[in-house]
Amino acid sequence: MEDNADDLVVLVDIPGKGRGMVASTNISAGTRIIAEKPLFTVSGQGSVRTDVDKSILSKLRQLSKDQQREFLSLHNNYPDARPFNGIFRTNALPLGPGSLVGGIYVRCCRINHGCLPNAQHTWNSNKGYETIHAVKEIVAGEEVTIMYAEGPSQLRRLKLKTKFRFDCACALCQLPLQERRASDQRLEEITRLDELIGDGHQIVANPTGCLANVRRLLRLLHEENITDSRVPRAYYDAFQIAIAHGDQARAKSFAERAFKLRLQCEGDDSPEVSRLKALSTSPQNHNLYGTSNLWKKSTKMMPKNLDEIAFDNWLWKEKVHE
Repeated sequence: MEDNADDLVVLVDIPGKGRGMVASTNISAGTRIIAEKPLFTVSGQGSVRTDVDKSILSKLRQLSKDQQREFLSLHNNYPDARPFNGIFRTNALPLGPGSLVGGIYVRCCRINHGCLPNAQHTWNSNKGYETIHAVKEIVAGEEVTIMYAEGPSQLRRLKLKTKFRFDCACALCQLPLQERRASDQRLEEITRLDELIGDGHQIVANPTGCLANVRRLLRLLHEENITDSRVPRAYYDAFQIAIAHGDQARAKSFAERAFKLRLQCEGDDSPEVSRLKALSTSPQNHNLYGTSNLWKKSTKMMPKNLDEIAFDNWLWKEKVHE
């Protein structure tokens, strides 16, 4: 994996978008495009707007003149707000999912949204930097995009308009009506399945049904050409279902898949990648192990000499009598 390959992308003017990052060479999936420490971070937790303004101003005063110019050159979608606050609200990336702390970056903040992104952004808490990894093959001259909002088109576009104040005109949003409706149906089903899979009661009461839902979810993600962290997350969900019921054999296989796909999204220095790698070796170390012995199996009971279809049927407990 590349570390921080500055020559992979270049900042250019993009019609209808302002400025953005474009690949200067062909980039293979799994390549690290950027690893960047924030200019500064600000927390909005429990703070009123004036407190956030003061925090931003305080952080700006600690920057060099060149760094201050870099910050001021970032786009501002909130010209009616205080300029520093508007720039921060437009560009800040959260320091991990659900984090109320946002970071400002010279390069990462230049990457525009794509409803079907070709790159993944991730906060690496071990290293203290944001990483951008290609999750698809990106050809020279193609814009590098990350996702600001997900879901079916109407909800997605509303989020983008409300929070970022732009009307998305990406390829997914511009699909012909029938194709867009079909895509929206798949995305709505992805959301529904994800919520079902996250129901801890169902994992215990109906593990076979939950496992079938994960497989259905993965098929829909594939149909939508989604290759970001939602895919390894689904495999990790399958891992949790298997290990909760004592099935180390299936859990090991699911953890291996989650690890390999998360590695492509985040790199080998990611704490989550390290955790998944450890679980792929010792799945019984997960805290859900022992919740139930319904499917109890050791890793030695993983079947051998099966073709890919037969192994997948075993893995997902389809057409299998045990």
